[in-house]
Amino acid sequence: MPGYKGHLTGGLAVYALAVYGVSFFVNPSWIMLIEWCACTLSGSLFPDIDTKSKGQKLFYSIMTAIMMLLLVRGCYDVMAGLAMLLLVPILSRHRGLFHKPWFIVSFVCAVAYGASLCVPLYAHMFYYDALFFITGALSHVWLDIGTRRMFKK
Repeated sequence: MPGYKGHLTGGLAVYALAVYGVSFFVNPSWIMLIEWCACTLSGSLFPDIDTKSKGQKLFYSIMTAIMMLLLVRGCYDVMAGLAMLLLVPILSRHRGLFHKPWFIVSFVCAVAYGASLCVPLYAHMFYYDALFFITGALSHVWLDIGTRRMFKK
């Protein structure tokens, strides 16, 4: 059960492996590498948004900025839906839903798909970001519970 520094270190390790794997298909720019690193590191903190942690603080800081942007743009219905979703981490137990690999993969893929529908020009970017975010989040789960228990119910 490493702290946030251990999860960030694990995130950096899987980031390096993921970049190596993706580099066979894409020649990433420095900006893409920085973006993917940020996605992996935030993913490595994501499963702990259901408890008071650095990951929760980062998550709600980003969500506050998104909510302010939605407010300025007048997207009140999206704000209301997002506000309801933001209650889920607070109401769930630690190492519950947010530590389930199936939830992490399906949730992140759904967000990437939704974003790609809104801005189709950047769809490929959303999917690569999702891949790195999932990689970081799964590294967190792996560090917390180990390989053998990771895929049990």
